[in-house]
Amino acid sequence: MAHIHHISTGGTIASDGTQMLGAESMIEYLSVHIENTEWSHEDADRIPSSQMTPTKFAQLSQRIHDASSNLQPDVVLVTHGTDTMEESAFVADMFQTDSTSVVFTGAMRIGPSGDGPDNIRAAVRTGLDSTSKSCGVTVVMNQTIHAALEVRKIHSTADDAFYSREPLGRISNKTIHWRDWQPNRIQLPLAEPKHDVQVVRLFAGDTGEHIREAAKRRLDGVIVEIFGAGNGSPDIFDAIESTTRKGVAVCVTTRCGDGGIHLARECESVITLPNLDASKARLALLFALANNRLDLLKTWSDRQTEDLS
Repeated sequence: MAHIHHISTGGTIASDGTQMLGAESMIEYLSVHIENTEWSHEDADRIPSSQMTPTKFAQLSQRIHDASSNLQPDVVLVTHGTDTMEESAFVADMFQTDSTSVVFTGAMRIGPSGDGPDNIRAAVRTGLDSTSKSCGVTVVMNQTIHAALEVRKIHSTADDAFYSREPLGRISNKTIHWRDWQPNRIQLPLAEPKHDVQVVRLFAGDTGEHIREAAKRRLDGVIVEIFGAGNGSPDIFDAIESTTRKGVAVCVTTRCGDGGIHLARECESVITLPNLDASKARLALLFALANNRLDLLKTWSDRQTEDLS
């Protein structure tokens, strides 16, 4: 008998149209019955995921760690609102250190007739598959298995709202078809985020003033969403270099949200974060700063860039 430990945070999947149900009540309301499984339940929150914060992400990650260590379930299933599920799963993946299968899922539509029940069944099936133990934290939506590092919500309402460039696998007729690759995971110790990190998205005609503001406002870090694979005007690169010289940690990702980065002008002390969109890049920098381990981000960046070249 497989043990599924279910942690609920709220979201559409937990809603009955009038309120958000607790973890156990939610599974009963959705009429989810999976043979040869026994369940335990835990309520982490009952909120829309738009109300999640980096601190709440860290607290949820601690719950996942504690459940894995103390209960030793076969699967930790996290049900979550879809607005920030990709970020929450990404943080959990950075902190996961054991081989317990951790799977996030949610719903785009409310109730037993929505997509929630099928997503839960697919998530549990994924977690119980031995291959999932080597994949880190996964997100399962619409019969597709995504790595926490790569998954993104790219549509506000569609059942297939979640996308990754290279899904880990797909589920068809109750069979999982895994792809033969593993993501380069960012691994950091669990810590409480305390720093101020903001995102600057470049626009046509940008002079770099918003980047310079990071130093003026005494921010701890800034994520620059640069054009394409690393392009920008001389003013942009001047602003980036000026900001790093004033002690602000600067990471660069692409405005496209995905893909490799090769800066058109080399900038000392800048860390590029290929394949991370700005929201995940911000979280990576937040928790790297919390641990005083920017070197770990740099090591990951070098490895990721090498694999993409």
